[in-house]
Amino acid sequence: NQIASLIREKNPSLGRFTTPQGVTYGKCPEKNNCGMCGKILEARKN
Repeated sequence: NQIASLIREKNPSLGRFTTPQGVTYGKCPEKNNCGMCGKILEARKN
């Protein structure tokens, strides 16, 4: 999410399309995930 944050900071129009990989692919690719992707996906369902 750090890269996405930098993109949003430098180019807000492109930044609105940047999301963490777990949101893009529907499942977190990290071995020890933090749960952020799941929270974002749940919020989008509601």
